[in-house]
Amino acid sequence: MQHILVTGAGGFVGKALCQYLVDLGHTVRACTRSVAVNADLERGIEYYKIEDDFREVDWRHIVDDIDAVIHLAGITQSDGFEADYIYRINVDITIKLAETAARAGVKRFVYLSSIKVNGEMTLDRPFTHLDEPNPSDVYAASKWESERLLHSVLSNTKSELIIIRSPMVYGPGMTGNLLNLVKIIDKGYYLPFKKINNK
Repeated sequence: MQHILVTGAGGFVGKALCQYLVDLGHTVRACTRSVAVNADLERGIEYYKIEDDFREVDWRHIVDDIDAVIHLAGITQSDGFEADYIYRINVDITIKLAETAARAGVKRFVYLSSIKVNGEMTLDRPFTHLDEPNPSDVYAASKWESERLLHSVLSNTKSELIIIRSPMVYGPGMTGNLLNLVKIIDKGYYLPFKKINNK
């Protein structure tokens, strides 16, 4: 059993992950910006409410006695924020948390990045971890910057770094463009997938 910190615990992925970890027998410390979402999560999870801009967060107390951090929290350009704010949340806060976690002796730091770090599309084969990063927007660039800085910050510490460049995640409770796509399909519209040559 491990004591695991999950940031972004109120989000679509975070809610499912927290419940999954509890079901496995781990204890979870969940950081979330909204108190309202707590009712959706099962008991046995310790909550920390985080302000929207993260300005007042003292990570020292939050990472105390934590074995692993799973850092899901972040924002995208589609949220309507300016580039400097996206970098502050996706990069500055991430690095501050990682530095604090390493000093506290956290054994593992898992960072949810994005497949958008690799680029927007491939024509002859799927992306792999060996591809050169090619971020094309502010969100992807901020994720790539976080990855690079995390390697630097954690390289000489006892904290193992794991980076996941996730594609879009789908499932019950999803929101955004993928949900809109499902709704279109449910209405019986046909989409020109055959004409798309993206691997």
